[in-house]
Amino acid sequence: MLSWPVEDSMLFSVSYCQSVKPKVWWAVPAHQRSLLEAPSLKYIDPFMLTAADGNIWDVLASRRLFFPPTFFLEHGVQITRAEQEEGDFIATASGDLYSGMNLGVNLTSAAKSLTPSWWRLGVEHGACARELGH
Repeated sequence: MLSWPVEDSMLFSVSYCQSVKPKVWWAVPAHQRSLLEAPSLKYIDPFMLTAADGNIWDVLASRRLFFPPTFFLEHGVQITRAEQEEGDFIATASGDLYSGMNLGVNLTSAAKSLTPSWWRLGVEHGACARELGH
């Protein structure tokens, strides 16, 4: 299972499943991101949170935190599920958080892209990227 990578959510993304077993995706829409904070803070290891100066988004960016989608559903966060079969494309929007799990060996490719609307988002997320050392 993938963590909920914050830095990947800063760009638009397209993933293509080229062969073999499918992949399951879970996504949290951008307008629901803030709803992840309270339940995550309640259950996160205090040591990890202290190491990130109390910033849950830094902990998520470290890719060391794994919450199953059901955890967020139980706390009122909207989760969308998609199963990516061979030959399918999955697109994620900037600001959406996502996670996934391969259901066996597969070959997938992903590309991040910028659109004209990204410049506004890039300015908004620039401070976050600088804090992460990118």
